[in-house]
Amino acid sequence: MPVDLKEVYSQMMRQIQLLKWGKPELCRGILSAATAAYRPLHLAELGVLSGLPPYISSSYEFITKMVKLFGSF
Repeated sequence: MPVDLKEVYSQMMRQIQLLKWGKPELCRGILSAATAAYRPLHLAELGVLSGLPPYISSSYEFITKMVKLFGSF
């Protein structure tokens, strides 16, 4: 287990890179949008602001699944 916060986040980003079911750039887009927001976002807002393709951003199930992956962030 990493000893400092930077190492924890680095390990989490490496895990995102290794995802087999999804594209890591989609995960990074969601993390970027959530990080830049000044308030909590609704799933619909997160899907649009993160630059997800329309067929993905309209799927609450997909966005929820991705958000649960990085709940530690």
